[in-house]
Amino acid sequence: MYSVNKDDKVLEHHDLPSMDTGSPSPQILAAEGRVIVTYRLHNPDLRSAEKAGDVNAYLAAKDRWALVTFSEVTAHYFGWPNADVLNAHPLYARGLSHYGIFEVKHSSWIREIQTGNSVHPHHRSDWLADHRHFIVTFHDSTFECIAQSYTFEVVHDPAESLKKSITIEY
Repeated sequence: MYSVNKDDKVLEHHDLPSMDTGSPSPQILAAEGRVIVTYRLHNPDLRSAEKAGDVNAYLAAKDRWALVTFSEVTAHYFGWPNADVLNAHPLYARGLSHYGIFEVKHSSWIREIQTGNSVHPHHRSDWLADHRHFIVTFHDSTFECIAQSYTFEVVHDPAESLKKSITIEY
């Protein structure tokens, strides 16, 4: 994992739908330059449908997922830390918290990649100027990536949506 310095600043994004904090069940599909992340959405109707014994309402409420597509991805990471040890993440003291979507301004990770890439004979210092550092904290894992942007949609079948997103080029 990268080291941070005084410049890193963590901001929470509120434009993506809230995840189910008990079992967001994230899934990752990665291809060169693009990463798709799905996670189960928080749905307050789920508990009331369950209590009422309404199986159809329960299934409709349960099967809502966010499908987030990160574009022009330079690097990504998925794994440690989980919610129990998120305070061990180097950006926790800067505002990173549980079950959210964040952006790191003045990212040390981006600077580290820039420095590593500087050995390339055609390196440009503005190579990652339009890239951003995103973090999504789940219950059992954390996802991070360096990308230009992301889009999202709400889907009912993430596996089917992921299959439609796969493009094989030869």
